[in-house]
Amino acid sequence: MRTVSMLATLAALLLVVSGCAHEHECGPSCCAHCCEYFQAPDREPEIGGMTAGQWAARAATAEHENRQEIAVNLARFGPSALCYAREFMASTDDTGARYLGCEVVRLIGPGGQDAIPDLARLCGDHEPSIRGAAARALGAQERHYAQAGVAALGPLIDDEVWSVRYHAAESLGAAGYEGHGWVGRLEHRSHHDSDIRVRRACANAVVSITTDWMVHRRLTHAGN
Repeated sequence: MRTVSMLATLAALLLVVSGCAHEHECGPSCCAHCCEYFQAPDREPEIGGMTAGQWAARAATAEHENRQEIAVNLARFGPSALCYAREFMASTDDTGARYLGCEVVRLIGPGGQDAIPDLARLCGDHEPSIRGAAARALGAQERHYAQAGVAALGPLIDDEVWSVRYHAAESLGAAGYEGHGWVGRLEHRSHHDSDIRVRRACANAVVSITTDWMVHRRLTHAGN
């Protein structure tokens, strides 16, 4: 029995080293230890069994709730999925596609800076949901890229829709000292906005911006 067990173990080790024992076309469901599919240096990465292009293609026929799943999975590809996000954001006749593009960039977070011009443009979209989504996505970018988006975020502090004002305030706060030029409007809204959520977001943004501004000034003066 011991001899049989040793032979089985040896056979298993040889299988791992030498390759698949099954005659099949290698694919993403194969064993990662023995399948040549995983050794191919030029294969396109997959998440959930699909490439980024395949996830993006699903958006055309997906229902609203399924588009969030698409956004999450596309974002997992990182900045390489920005080309699809920007294509979605360029859609003029599909509000859902523009929203999906904003969500992909937001979920990618730092690393999505190439899409900042697209997000800034969508801050002026006629649909409030798109303005809000673009504002949220701008707030997810790294601070040293924030300047390009601040000019588009500022006017949204006075948007007619509370959720847009809220996301604009939060993203301006995330931009730190770059949002210093909008502290006056944020201060005003923190006292006079009709929605308490917006007032709180504006107050928090004022604190974040002014604190970061003082640190920035101190570091700047120390370096001179």
